[in-house]
Amino acid sequence: MAGTLGYVVIVALSFAARTVLVRSVDEAHLGLNAIVLNLVSLISVAEAGIATAAAFRLYKPLSQGALNQIASWVSAARSLYHIALIAIGALGALSILVFGMTFERLGFDLSYTVAVGAIATGTALSSCVLASEKVLLLADQKAHVVVAAQCVSFFVQTGAQVIALLVFDSFLLFLASAAGGMLLWNWLCALYVRRHYTLYEHAVCVHEEHSLLQRDVLDLLPYKIGAVGLNATDAIIIALVLSSTLAGIVSNFTLIVNSLNGVLMQGFNGIAASIGLHNADSDMQRRSAVFYQLSSLGMWVFGAAAICLTLLLNPFVELWIGSSYLLSRTEVVALAGAFFVTGANQVPSLYRSSLGIFRRTRFVPVIATVVNLALSVGLALWIGLVGVFLGTILARGLTFSVVDPYLVSRTALSTRFRDYLGHYAHSLLGVVCLGIVLNLWWGFVYTPGVLTFIAWGGIIATTAFLGLALWLSFTSHFRQILSRIWER
Repeated sequence: MAGTLGYVVIVALSFAARTVLVRSVDEAHLGLNAIVLNLVSLISVAEAGIATAAAFRLYKPLSQGALNQIASWVSAARSLYHIALIAIGALGALSILVFGMTFERLGFDLSYTVAVGAIATGTALSSCVLASEKVLLLADQKAHVVVAAQCVSFFVQTGAQVIALLVFDSFLLFLASAAGGMLLWNWLCALYVRRHYTLYEHAVCVHEEHSLLQRDVLDLLPYKIGAVGLNATDAIIIALVLSSTLAGIVSNFTLIVNSLNGVLMQGFNGIAASIGLHNADSDMQRRSAVFYQLSSLGMWVFGAAAICLTLLLNPFVELWIGSSYLLSRTEVVALAGAFFVTGANQVPSLYRSSLGIFRRTRFVPVIATVVNLALSVGLALWIGLVGVFLGTILARGLTFSVVDPYLVSRTALSTRFRDYLGHYAHSLLGVVCLGIVLNLWWGFVYTPGVLTFIAWGGIIATTAFLGLALWLSFTSHFRQILSRIWER
């Protein structure tokens, strides 16, 4: 809960910085900012999933209190992060050249776009400095400490960004502040570890741990590529295929969607370590019960949130920054659909990671990336912006949303994969039917205005969550997870 509340603070600061940015720069710079965010993620692919692999290796020694093993795994992670820094630097240097030449047509000087690319590379580099300590905290179920450090660093970062825009009128300083915020975040986490853990008295990197972790990271690298290919290419595709101005407009919507997604993911990621420990200590029958309970919870939360997004995104953006930044209803529905497909697979993805299923899935992310790029570009040329979102939905739905639950079912559960498909279909049908009903209702009752948005927004959110809960309550798994939450 503390982690989720902390993330809400971070979201509020993000909106503050975004509001100042929208009112301080032109649409071309908004598009450029969206491209930079994608570029940072693309360069960060060289991190290769070290955090995920190290967290998986830390679950067991943390549960046993084996300090020597914990120290060895943290030390191994640190050495791999040093290698990642070199790889990110090399990839960043290449991207600076490509970025500068490709996006010069957006109307910026070549030297300016090169400087922007250099800042993006610096931001990606900063994410790997002192990162091993943050991984330890997350694996040790201390996400609240990580989020608290992030709140402090993001507050400083937001202040620096506002000053950069309002006082110095500098977009480059605005971008550079993100690198400083990331460094501060990692430093605060490392400071906490040094004060509360005795790892440095035991810190010896054993060759065996280093080799095993390196193997896990290599197995995870394609998954990292897939995540980036699905989540960090939309702005670049929109800018190249459609227009950079549209990329800037869409970035306002993706900020809202990603913020909501981050808040919800924060809650689920907070139980990632608990899932890892539970899988290590329970039998298949118990794992199956908990898996379907958590999956039902995910379907409910992300399904109701997706319905709210289809109805409330445009009205909120209109009240926030004006009617000139709106998307069509179809485009908003497609964006909300991509949000749901991603969120609905969160629990299977967490289980796959906690079970250490990396090697068998190493080709799936690459396939997903190729499918996403091909479909997004092809559909964008055919039907416009909706095609970009639809490409992501199809690519993710045909790969990750199938492979993750299939492997989890085969490896760790007592149920069959087709049981999961029935569970997913039942949840999806409820989301679609309730969404259609509420969209029809919304068209009759809503009139623009702050008070009406707050009033009807609250009614819509309540109806979406209660209505979908009623639909899902026909399954025993959902009733069980609600009972467990109520008892707490």
